[in-house]
Amino acid sequence: VRMASEEQAEVTNSASVHAPSLFVKESESSVGDDEPRDFFLFIKDYGWSLRYRVCHLADSVLDVEKPFKLEWVKLRKPISHPLELLNTTRAALFNEEIREPPGHQGFMYEVTRAVGSGVEFVVNFFKGHGLKLFVEPNIGVQVAADDQEASSTGTTAEPKAVTHCWVQVMGLPFLPILQSIAFFNVEECVRDWQA
Repeated sequence: VRMASEEQAEVTNSASVHAPSLFVKESESSVGDDEPRDFFLFIKDYGWSLRYRVCHLADSVLDVEKPFKLEWVKLRKPISHPLELLNTTRAALFNEEIREPPGHQGFMYEVTRAVGSGVEFVVNFFKGHGLKLFVEPNIGVQVAADDQEASSTGTTAEPKAVTHCWVQVMGLPFLPILQSIAFFNVEECVRDWQA
């Protein structure tokens, strides 16, 4: 039996050899800063991905009361491994014509406080697990370093930008229980949490 952290290490080590086409780094993108920044939540073996689209008011100011528009986007097929996200295109992955509003409260978010030009927020399923998430208008979603990791080094690490997260749960769709979350910035795993 392989532990989830061993599997995640394999994913992290293998991911760097694949050229990403779904998630493009900002420096490689021809998209301007006025484009919406999306963060995706993928669930292992589930046929939908939850898109958190950053909402702006005038002049690229973040809507601090409601910083995201959430919608489920239908996948063309369920994804069973995060490496599959790096070997596909957006058109091959998503059926963009089929979208649904989220209904389960676990996937909703709550703004916890204002931070600079953005906010700190928490996805309901992630509450109580020490995961600090931020959104800023020009950066998008960020995840803070592990508090234990930061205290052991004696430094405060800056939050890292993330494009998506890979979630493993059991009990879908009625009673989902969180098992693990890995936050990625394109192909780099920047934070891995295990239950």
